[in-house]
Amino acid sequence: MSGRVDYYELFERNLGIFTQKDQERIREAKVMILGLGGMGGALAILLARTGFTNFYLIDPETYEPSNMNRQVCCFIDTIGKLKVEVVKNEILRINPEAQVVADARKLSLQEIEKLIREWCPDVVAAEADDVAFSAKVIRLA
Repeated sequence: MSGRVDYYELFERNLGIFTQKDQERIREAKVMILGLGGMGGALAILLARTGFTNFYLIDPETYEPSNMNRQVCCFIDTIGKLKVEVVKNEILRINPEAQVVADARKLSLQEIEKLIREWCPDVVAAEADDVAFSAKVIRLA
């Protein structure tokens, strides 16, 4: 299929599960995901397939061969690439109109707190490898 596809054409199957108003709220919501490993990467892709269009992705890591068995965006051709860039590209393949910030910095809790204040996400998913760090991020949100 070539050419431009309308947002509602892409996500019309959601109607019935969600109302038109719900789908519009999904479309406008801002999602911040910290950590794009097993859970965070899958979450980003599933949210994009649901119709979310505004993402702030944070992860300083690259894909490694050991990620293959559990990370949905790990493929032979993504090994060695930044997770934020790979997941961003996958989101844009699902919906080219999505707005995706790919942040590959290793951020401190204070830097994340500042980002949350500035970007004002509706949803914050903290899926970092360090569970204690993720819990602190969730408390900030």
